[in-house]
Amino acid sequence: MRVKDIMNTKIPYLREDREITPSDILTLEKVRNIPVVDNNLRLVGLITYRELLKAFSKKGDVIRVRDIMLAEVKTVSPETPLKGVIEIMIINKFGCLPVVDGNKKLMGAVTEVDLLKTLLTISVKDIMNPKFIYFKEDEEISLLDVLNLDKIRNVPVVDSNLRLVGLITYNELLKAFSGKADIVRVRDIMLSSEVITVALNTPLNDAIEIMIVNKFGCLPVVDEDKKLKGVITEIDLLRNLSGIVPMPSDFYALR
Repeated sequence: MRVKDIMNTKIPYLREDREITPSDILTLEKVRNIPVVDNNLRLVGLITYRELLKAFSKKGDVIRVRDIMLAEVKTVSPETPLKGVIEIMIINKFGCLPVVDGNKKLMGAVTEVDLLKTLLTISVKDIMNPKFIYFKEDEEISLLDVLNLDKIRNVPVVDSNLRLVGLITYNELLKAFSGKADIVRVRDIMLSSEVITVALNTPLNDAIEIMIVNKFGCLPVVDEDKKLKGVITEIDLLRNLSGIVPMPSDFYALR
């Protein structure tokens, strides 16, 4: 998603040569950042409540906008990816970013609230991890194979058509290899019944609820034919909701 998909185009702004009073600002309910423009609607600054408080506490009842505005303002374009917006906001502790075109003309703004609203529309396919390890049901695995699964606690099991047929957790692996077996067949130890999955279009909130209620660290994502398309894990949720770390683009078998 990009800024143009969520930005608010109906925002209050002030012209740089305007004089304002406290009553002018109090009419802007719940607005904490006000863009400042010139006569051509090009962005020239930003006023925050901090500047307003400082100004009205020292300079009286009427203030010229250009005298108190912040002239150096970070902006984004309508084409900026949301990951870039979130990164700027987190690093700089901003609650708002003006949106401008190539000529610095004010197009709108994107706020923390706008970003939070997008979480209500996100589905599993938007943040699932398409890079994952899987086992094939008819293969044999050794303890060494398992030890090579760095920080992976759940491994989907598929048939020859990549359809999900089961799941192996560390509990199953521990039970299998605690008997000092050197090699085990995947289908003999996998969980083959009642493996809970989610669809590509499952709302993210529903997937999170499933994980919390069932204490799952991983959910396989399948299409309508039960073909494995990806997985969603606790780490994927944290990584993607931060919006900073990009996800890889492919998946691979253990072998």
